[in-house]
Amino acid sequence: MAKTLDEDAIERHKRKFIEAAAMLHAIQKVYGDQAKAKAMAAYGRLIDAHMLVTVVLAAELLRINGAIAEADQTAFERDALFADFVIGLEPCEAAIAEARYLQANAMLGQELEILAQLKAVRANRRKLNGAPNVAVLEQSLPRLYGGLSAAAHVSQHHIVQTVTS
Repeated sequence: MAKTLDEDAIERHKRKFIEAAAMLHAIQKVYGDQAKAKAMAAYGRLIDAHMLVTVVLAAELLRINGAIAEADQTAFERDALFADFVIGLEPCEAAIAEARYLQANAMLGQELEILAQLKAVRANRRKLNGAPNVAVLEQSLPRLYGGLSAAAHVSQHHIVQTVTS
């Protein structure tokens, strides 16, 4: 089957620019690995605390994994939110450790929103449309949310410049 004109053009562009794309990827990988090595050294005992929290979460999730229980809409919503939270842990942690701070801010904000949604589901107050109210979280967390949101939405130039310089 003959290639179309567009497919030929795409192939030419791929061959022409593959080296530049590979270079960009390699630079990000090298600097991300360097930042991660520095972060791991700086974290110190926080790594142990993080592991303990993760172990508690994992142990609880594994304890109820596969258990047959009566399910209702609340259980389905809660399970989906827990799954979303767990799925986001590793990419969020990697973004922080690899100094991808703007992306990490967006993910941390989302993790806070998931926690707020979990509380809303538990209290049977979840709004189906609209952002969750992070004010329901422990008082130190909502204070962080404004800064996380500003960084995630790149709305304050000084933040963008600081984390990308």
